[in-house]
Amino acid sequence: AGTVHIDVISNAAYSVLSQADWASVPAQAKGREGFEVSYTENAGAARIAQIWVRLSDSMKDTLYLRQKGAYIRL
Repeated sequence: AGTVHIDVISNAAYSVLSQADWASVPAQAKGREGFEVSYTENAGAARIAQIWVRLSDSMKDTLYLRQKGAYIRL
């Protein structure tokens, strides 16, 4: 469990979204502040969360937060 800071360079507010129940993000952020992603401990298999950062329909990006697991699935 912990947090990770994501740097974003923008001169406007933007929205942030993740549907992973183990990674929480703020609904909005602005400017060059970036944002924090909080994640829970992983006692299972490795996992990946998609994080969408959107300024407008034409200006958006997808980030991937990868977390190692406590065991390896064979």
